[in-house]
Amino acid sequence: MSPKSTTGSAASSVQKWIIDSDVENQLRSKALRNRLHDDSLSNGSIEIKLRFHNLAAIGWGEFQPFSTCYSMLRIDLSGCPKLESIPEMTFDRCHHLASVVFGEHINITNLGEQAFAACSALTSITLPNKLEVIETGVFSSCTSLELVVYNKHLKTIGENAFHNCPTLTSITLPNKLKIIEEMAFSKCTSLKRVVYNKKLKTIGEGAFQLCPKLEDDQLAPSSISFGQFQFTVCDHLIEVAAAAGFPSTLVLSTTGVEFNAGAGVVPYLIHQFERSERKRMF
Repeated sequence: MSPKSTTGSAASSVQKWIIDSDVENQLRSKALRNRLHDDSLSNGSIEIKLRFHNLAAIGWGEFQPFSTCYSMLRIDLSGCPKLESIPEMTFDRCHHLASVVFGEHINITNLGEQAFAACSALTSITLPNKLEVIETGVFSSCTSLELVVYNKHLKTIGENAFHNCPTLTSITLPNKLKIIEEMAFSKCTSLKRVVYNKKLKTIGEGAFQLCPKLEDDQLAPSSISFGQFQFTVCDHLIEVAAAAGFPSTLVLSTTGVEFNAGAGVVPYLIHQFERSERKRMF
């Protein structure tokens, strides 16, 4: 490992750590984890670049060398082209992690459960080119996340994948995406726009609930299978749908509380899509 320091005062300087020798043993070693969690390191003061062509994994079972690493500011994985997955909870609760670099040639096809959960300083992410599955809760509670650049091979967005990302405002779903699982974008309170694709087959229960700012410019193909309570408390969209003749009625919860499940929104979106298709054909 070759530590290098950037300019800046002693209190605010950022150290650049290049890990390029005996990489797998270093990652498995508690010595590296202990060094990353050294109390003398400031929050967000370490930039790490992994560089090992044959590296296939960076986490093993319950041992994750980077989990809850408050000192880490940036992780660069572009020097590990054979890396195929990011295991569950690999970078979870790295509260000061602001940048993740995958690079163009990395082989990652899967992001494991909660791999980047609660990385509250992360503002944007460009997904790996070959990624096919985002597992449960991968980016949940990334409370500063504003931009997600999706890759063209993505097929599944898992349960709670982007739950509670309150600064996310817009989503353009990639063309090969087929499944959005339960609660995937729930409680994204600033989300205004979702652009669907025509190959999307399933949107799970509550995938967009508690998104009160969702607007009516989405086009949802009639072939999509929608789960229940899809647009619960999506206040703006519920109002627009009702004004267009697709009202939603109040539902009684198991605790006896009435809420608006947005039942009129799905037929409204399908109606909008079909009308748009007719206009396009003529």
